[in-house]
Amino acid sequence: ASLARAERFRAAFHGKILEVGDRSLTLTVSIGGVQIGERNAQIGQVISRAEAGLQSAMGVGGDRIEIFDPAARDRAEEE
Repeated sequence: ASLARAERFRAAFHGKILEVGDRSLTLTVSIGGVQIGERNAQIGQVISRAEAGLQSAMGVGGDRIEIFDPAARDRAEEE
């Protein structure tokens, strides 16, 4: 659900052109998010992970979403 919500937000801006005077700007949105669980409920940790996700999304060209899921590692270990 987090990823779907972020994707709707990103898509709302995708390809939009903003006219500013005699200039045009193409808008994109990059989103870094964190799913909060019992293990990572500390605000500093959440902000740090979200910022890392945002930097990662921007680092590969932007207009992307990076959501950190702390339970993903546990699911991978179980498999």
